[in-house]
Amino acid sequence: MIADPAQADTTTTAEKTRDTYLDLIRQMQTQGLWFASLAHIDAFELSYGTSPDAQLMRADALRNAGKMDEAIAIYKQMTNGPQAARAYRGLGLAAGARQDFSGAAQFFAQAQRRNPTDASILSDLAYAHMRAGQLEAAWVPIMQAAQLTPRDPRVQSNLALFYYAQGDSARAEQVLNAMANADDSTRDALRRTAQQIRARSGGAERPSDIGRSGTGSSNAIRPVTAAENGLPTSHATGALLVRRTVGASPSALQLTSEMPATHAVPRAQSLAGNATLGPVNSVEESTP
Repeated sequence: MIADPAQADTTTTAEKTRDTYLDLIRQMQTQGLWFASLAHIDAFELSYGTSPDAQLMRADALRNAGKMDEAIAIYKQMTNGPQAARAYRGLGLAAGARQDFSGAAQFFAQAQRRNPTDASILSDLAYAHMRAGQLEAAWVPIMQAAQLTPRDPRVQSNLALFYYAQGDSARAEQVLNAMANADDSTRDALRRTAQQIRARSGGAERPSDIGRSGTGSSNAIRPVTAAENGLPTSHATGALLVRRTVGASPSALQLTSEMPATHAVPRAQSLAGNATLGPVNSVEESTP
């Protein structure tokens, strides 16, 4: 049989229109227009039927609109398919929004197993470990994320948070100095979050112990330099990605990715529905 060229052209046009519509919805979510995106997802599915991408975007929108249980139900349905990494990440973000950082770390670990080189997942995993008081567990994923995406402001914020929590303020400042828009309020927020992390760890994991393979001090881990992270000492990363908090004024911004920090303290940019968990200049999307 000879395919009808006209029919092929029609199919291609329909697919392009469908993909363009999905891209439009993604852009709306990037801008924090979660409620509007839900309406467009409904319209998309009326015209084109459901799809894994549309379902995940629906779950992200529901989570950011405060419909946490509905979002979790969708994420769970998708943990066995090709979108499993994104689904587990969504579950991690949902757990983080409920301040269950240990649970969030478990979900992020599942996501990381399915997508080992996704820097956002790695950064979220490190942030969740830090907020759970598990500094040692955060070390490898935050360094992986920092080296995979050395100019991602959310990842670098989480790296700075790690150094602050580790008690290495000099390294933290070195990372922040290489970033754009890392102002005093950002640094103060990171320091406060680092204090919470250290208090939560209860001294069980002292900064000097992290990365140590033995008891001798000569085995202590040496923090990497900005250059080793791929960060030129005078490089500005450009404008940081900022998302508005749902229901808040434009100025009511939180610093991290998606996992809400206690008392709205910025997170080391890492968790995000469209991004990641963490602090400096990656804004958290919190539920109303």
